[in-house]
Amino acid sequence: MRPEDWAERHDGLLTNEVASEAGVTRGQMARRREAGRYRALRREVVVVAGAPPTWKQQVRAVALTCGPMVAIAHATAARLLGADVADDGSIHVIGPISRMVRLDGVTCHRSTTLEPDDLVQRDGIQLTSPLKTIVDCSGFMTIDALGKLID
Repeated sequence: MRPEDWAERHDGLLTNEVASEAGVTRGQMARRREAGRYRALRREVVVVAGAPPTWKQQVRAVALTCGPMVAIAHATAARLLGADVADDGSIHVIGPISRMVRLDGVTCHRSTTLEPDDLVQRDGIQLTSPLKTIVDCSGFMTIDALGKLID
């Protein structure tokens, strides 16, 4: 599969790992960045030229950068699940207590009790389940906002 085909199904994003699996060398990746075909977005993640920037693209880029031990969480997960929640300008992630994410524009939450049932996939992005998301949001949302989230 061509890397661009993969990117087309992933908000215009491509990881170095996927490109490598498709036979693209690091040198070819560098030349494609220099030529403007790819633009670095996050560590190990590029965006293919022509892909429109979106909020979901930014969230997916964070998820791809953080890897499988980390999930999108809190208000960011609520938005991905379709809720109309306020955006604080940060992408929220959660992972095990041993995993601290330090990325610009990302707020990291850690948990000692993150279980497999707490996680779901939406459009290929790992995030907290609706129930876990509600529990997490209950710590900072007003009663009215939380009620709307649950509805």
